[in-house]
Amino acid sequence: VYEMDFEFLKEITSEIQEFGNTVFYDITTKPPGTIEWE
Repeated sequence: VYEMDFEFLKEITSEIQEFGNTVFYDITTKPPGTIEWE
């Protein structure tokens, strides 16, 4: 599992927020295909 540096994540988030007001980043350990919405 890749462990992203949270300071780097904050930097990326602040740059993306210049174009919008919401940023979502999935930091769960489960692969996306194993998560189901109910």
